Amino acid sequence: MRNIFEKTKVLINATFTYTVLIFGLFLFIFGYESIVVQLIGYLLIILHFYRRSESFNFLNFNFFVRKSNLQKVAIILGLFFIITFVRNGFSFNRSYKVLRVIDGDTFVVSKNGTSRNVRLSGIDTPETKHPSKPIECYGAEAAIELKRLIGNKYVKLSFQGKGKYGRDLAYVYVDGMCVNEWMITEGYAYHLSKYKHKYLDKYNKLQKQAERYKKGLWRYCY
Repeated sequence: MRNIFEKTKVLINATFTYTVLIFGLFLFIFGYESIVVQLIGYLLIILHFYRRSESFNFLNFNFFVRKSNLQKVAIILGLFFIITFVRNGFSFNRSYKVLRVIDGDTFVVSKNGTSRNVRLSGIDTPETKHPSKPIECYGAEAAIELKRLIGNKYVKLSFQGKGKYGRDLAYVYVDGMCVNEWMITEGYAYHLSKYKHKYLDKYNKLQKQAERYKKGLWRYCY
């Protein structure tokens, strides 16, 4: 009976530690949009190896166990920032360079010498470049804000297909922030709710908050 109990205990402990490892790897690999998420994932990976002393022995990390708590924290954080720096360096080539901002929801990017017109998915800003419409209220401010956020920067794009004018629809991320959400939250854009997308409910809530607090165009155009 005691052997069964011990084996069960070992099995539960192993299941827990490897679940922590898998979840940590998932957060670290796919959490590129937020350095906080990456840090949580990295700490979970460290927790896995810390719990399994034989893993440290196998990897020749015995020196770590003998360090003081302050030294351990310094080593963990130092390794995290080194790994993140190297990782972001490799992923940098997968980013897109913003060449120019056309208006509040459209811009041009370049990668490997090829340029693409990109439109922010799920939102719509007041017109400034439409051939048959006048410049609309708060359109210029929206274009200035988008240029401030992404102008001449590298951005990460989550493509969502093509729009009706052949532009690439995308969720855009810069410095760990979703630009689409920011434009709605701060009142630079409307939620384009007539087209279904994966953040439909979230963007509805963001627009209602912007209306409630009179952000941007909700203050100056209504």
